[in-house]
Amino acid sequence: MELIFINKATICLVTNSLKETIDSCNSSLFVKLNIEDKDGVIDIEEIFLYNGSQSNYFISGPPLMIKLFKKALIEQGVPTGNILTDDWE
Repeated sequence: MELIFINKATICLVTNSLKETIDSCNSSLFVKLNIEDKDGVIDIEEIFLYNGSQSNYFISGPPLMIKLFKKALIEQGVPTGNILTDDWE
């Protein structure tokens, strides 16, 4: 299982020390931290290429991002039942 956490600022709730704790407690969960200021924006195509069409995807973020990521995954053949969203706005 993979968790990719994206944040716009270098100060965030998920820090490298928390990542290290998660890594040491659960070897089956891969956590990737991506800070937009230094790593760039998330690339849904890259995530799809790594995980494929049969994986489950959970998308949380601004409504436009959720819409665009969901559309991109569906266009790649991911079943809509495999795409979960957190529509927080």
